[in-house]
Amino acid sequence: MRIIHINEYDEKKMTLAEPVYDNFGRVLLAEGRTVHPTIINRLRSMGIRMLVIEDELSAGISLDDLMDMPTWMDLVQGVQSCFKQTQLKKEIEPRPIFNMAGKLLDELTKNQILLPIPAATVAEELLPFAHAVNVTIWSLLIGRAMGYTALQLRDLAVGCLLHDFGKAVQTNYSQHPEAGFQLIKKHREINLMSAHVAFQHHELRDGSGFPRGIQGEAFLEMAQICGIANQYQEKLSEMNIAPHEIMELFMSLSDKSYSHSVIQAFVLTVPAYMPGVRVKMKDGQSAIVTTITTHMQRPIIRYEATQELLNLAEHHSVFIESVIETTQQI
Repeated sequence: MRIIHINEYDEKKMTLAEPVYDNFGRVLLAEGRTVHPTIINRLRSMGIRMLVIEDELSAGISLDDLMDMPTWMDLVQGVQSCFKQTQLKKEIEPRPIFNMAGKLLDELTKNQILLPIPAATVAEELLPFAHAVNVTIWSLLIGRAMGYTALQLRDLAVGCLLHDFGKAVQTNYSQHPEAGFQLIKKHREINLMSAHVAFQHHELRDGSGFPRGIQGEAFLEMAQICGIANQYQEKLSEMNIAPHEIMELFMSLSDKSYSHSVIQAFVLTVPAYMPGVRVKMKDGQSAIVTTITTHMQRPIIRYEATQELLNLAEHHSVFIESVIETTQQI
């Protein structure tokens, strides 16, 4: 099983490993089937850019660390429903948000490694809500690595799920963080910290962010976590930048955009190479990533020519040079 760009799909060699959903979150194409080129064109027109497939190259590779697709899709639709209700009523309904935060915390508890379904696998209408779910998953992983308590993780999850809800009542992009803050802080049952996560998620430690241009310690740690997860998700899914390249960029911004501790937790938590990604090694050989280990930057690879498996976490002199195909959008 591996994740590919839709342009790489080959009907003769590949079958779907995960369902494809339509604009309403209904199963459009079931797993296990091939996809005719005419349908591929329809999927492109819907804004779907990534597919999860099985083929000969991905034999023996599982994506067990990916969240269960139906669970993830339920969360995406849940965020969509809450967002639309907020548009209509100009008010947030906290209970469904708390329920979704609880489901995500349950998933975090059950899984040492938890990866979101690629946002680019859904239709364009669902993309903003898939974005919110995936930002929340990345944030919870970072928060766990930083030793957050269950209560802190819940407040972080609520803030991340709601981080773009200001867009439901404010069309001016630069003003949506404050609009979201005003929406959230009305509810006593929601911790004010969650409201500040939404308020500050576009800020940066050097003062170059928005809406207030705050600096240093005024940029709350929990908001920094949401901010770096938000940037990561945008660069990965919308800008098509490979994870290892984003990681290198963020490491260069330590204590400039985000604190060193937040960036360190991010690097320890987020994998640089997803299973199924083809890579070129420093020795010139081609390989495919088969498994993520507890060392997020040093996966297990399989050389394509010899089928030899190698755990990079145990072979410190062996390095990946580059990604052969861009198949990693999440």
